[in-house]
Amino acid sequence: MTRTLACGIEVFEEQWDVIKHLIENPVTVVSAGAGSGKTYTTVASVLELIETRRAQADQFILITFTRKAANELKNRLQEAMSKRASSLSDADQRGFWEEQRERITAAYIGTIHGFCRSILELYGYSIGIAREASVSTAQQLLSQAITETVEALATRDDDPLSPLTFPGGWEEYQLRKRLTEIFTKSRNQGISAQALLQATERQPDEESKRYRVRIAQIVLEVEEHYETACRNLQQLDAAALLIKAAQLLTTCEDDRISKQIAERFRFFFIDEFQDTSETQLVIARALSRYIKTLVVGDRKQAIYAFTGADVALIDRFAEENSTQPLSLRLSGRPTKPLLAIQNVLFESMRRNFRALGDPLLPRDTSPEPKDKLPPFVIFSAPADDRDRLLRLAIRIKGMIGTEIDREDVPDRKIAEGHIAVLTRTNEEVAECVAALRNVGVDARADSGTPFFHRPEVVAMYRFLHFLVRYPDDAALVEALATPHFSEVDINDREAHLLAYGHQRGTPLTDALSARHTDLHKTIMDLRFAARTATVPQFLGAVERAFGLKDHYRELGLSDAALALDRLRDYARTLFDDDEALTLRTFISILRRDIENDRDLPEADDPAAGDPSFVRVMTIHRAKGLEFPIVVIPEIHQNRRGNSRPSSLVDPDHGLEVSVQGAPIDTLSQGFRRQSAAALQHSLEEEMRLFYVAVTRAEHLVIMFGSDMTDPAPFPPRRTYSWQDEVIRARSTLERLGAWFGSVDRRSPN
Repeated sequence: MTRTLACGIEVFEEQWDVIKHLIENPVTVVSAGAGSGKTYTTVASVLELIETRRAQADQFILITFTRKAANELKNRLQEAMSKRASSLSDADQRGFWEEQRERITAAYIGTIHGFCRSILELYGYSIGIAREASVSTAQQLLSQAITETVEALATRDDDPLSPLTFPGGWEEYQLRKRLTEIFTKSRNQGISAQALLQATERQPDEESKRYRVRIAQIVLEVEEHYETACRNLQQLDAAALLIKAAQLLTTCEDDRISKQIAERFRFFFIDEFQDTSETQLVIARALSRYIKTLVVGDRKQAIYAFTGADVALIDRFAEENSTQPLSLRLSGRPTKPLLAIQNVLFESMRRNFRALGDPLLPRDTSPEPKDKLPPFVIFSAPADDRDRLLRLAIRIKGMIGTEIDREDVPDRKIAEGHIAVLTRTNEEVAECVAALRNVGVDARADSGTPFFHRPEVVAMYRFLHFLVRYPDDAALVEALATPHFSEVDINDREAHLLAYGHQRGTPLTDALSARHTDLHKTIMDLRFAARTATVPQFLGAVERAFGLKDHYRELGLSDAALALDRLRDYARTLFDDDEALTLRTFISILRRDIENDRDLPEADDPAAGDPSFVRVMTIHRAKGLEFPIVVIPEIHQNRRGNSRPSSLVDPDHGLEVSVQGAPIDTLSQGFRRQSAAALQHSLEEEMRLFYVAVTRAEHLVIMFGSDMTDPAPFPPRRTYSWQDEVIRARSTLERLGAWFGSVDRRSPN
């Protein structure tokens, strides 16, 4: 049953329940299943709030998980407003909606990191963040901080590393790797190194505790070095953006910043809340006190625990605000036969993984295709067959040209662009692309990285930035990690001194000119050439001076060399449009594009229309996307870790870490319990990944496994796979039209 809103949009009753609750209550929490129309509901909510004069279009903060989702939402809002304006005969009403279409450009529509960046640009001065602070991953600074910390500790008279160095113990590079791991885990979970140390010190006294405390102390020293370097160079990493924004919103007297934001915005929407971290929850909690808030998520699609996301936070946020989550369950994505099979599979999985059993419901308009394609196809081949993926590729090739009953396919034939291969790892992406190309199928990896975030593009920006700022040691520190300075040791003592603020002047630039005379001459020649060359010409000169394309091709990165050509074409377009008349102007535009997560679609990029190739990507990358045909290879692979985690961080318990070569077990008595829980949480997330992969499909799911025999027992003793759950549901799946078949070595085709 549907109803028509005041703004002219037709919605289902469950979508109207969301909009009505949003109008009447300060906080609304929604559990939205795959394909249930989250974006449509968001658009309808915004238009209804504007139509009923509860807000203007520029009074919304709309947080999406990705930049691509933000662009899609912005485009759909603009299209809906244009459609609304054109449907009205009254000139004043039409003018109102035309004004709203212009105002929507002043709303904030983007990622949480972009929103936090804008908050810090406006208000960060109160906590020591400069308006011009640069946002980066700051990986080089972290590496330098760890190296500097370890080297300093090794030379101290009290020998603080002695508890960690013994025969058979960590090499220095292994210690650095473990410190990086622990530091990153803590930062992603919003746990400061000081809090981690204090919690570790509170652990029960036992002989192994001294190892854990010592490492926590070193992590604290790393954090102090790292934050000093970031502060001196005005750098912020992704975690710091969230941490500093949360600090700003929660520590200012009388919630001053939250109230100022509330004066500017009236509604705060957050999508994909199931992948929210504790720090993001703090931000949502602070703003929801003053701005009407809508959070949308789906526990079944929580797949980012490795970034510090906690699937339980959506329920906690609902409880804190004394509200019950509303449900969106009518899915318009799959055909009715495919949805029936999906529900049966996930209902079967519910016995072992309770969160997956909540079924989706078909819409009256869900298609029932008349073609001969089964909705589920599961191939199997021997696990030791080296040509497994090649055989899968042959079957994908054989599908191309097959009849498919879809209204959006004009000739009703399957083409490459209708197929997406979704893998668990980036390594599997490369293997599948190679196998498909080997049989003559045009396949391309989709990393999901925006063009202006590509390493070679960022490297070119950092070099150009250094060139126009010369002599500037801060700019040189950033540029040192680029291929332009491959002959320079980035661990020079001068770089460390600069990073930690122990010298004035330009010691690093001075050392560069003295020790690398040929490189210094090249830099001076390029600075001279920049006076007369156009920007496209100058980019070509930089490429030739450092042999960048040959460098990337030698590393097997031919796409990086092509990206440099695309960057030059982009500069040429700006130059023709009179936007980039100078190198400095171009650098400013490039920085803007990097900080705004901007992409530069190719002519045959999926964002520019239907692709002409098979897309191959990780399941994480496919989140939020949908495809007519989804292929999931290697479903037989073990998804349960069999080894204990090398480290765990917990805000209450502190640090657990296994120290290689230690004469005693460095893990606490409670670690086995924590480790077992961590393995179970990891397996649950792997099953949610499987859910996400299967629910990307609109028409057909193809899986490729091995040896479809009895499933592994549950709880698992050693291994467990997605295939185990498919086998458990096999008989019911077959009754609903799923097809199981085998491929052996004697039948490569």
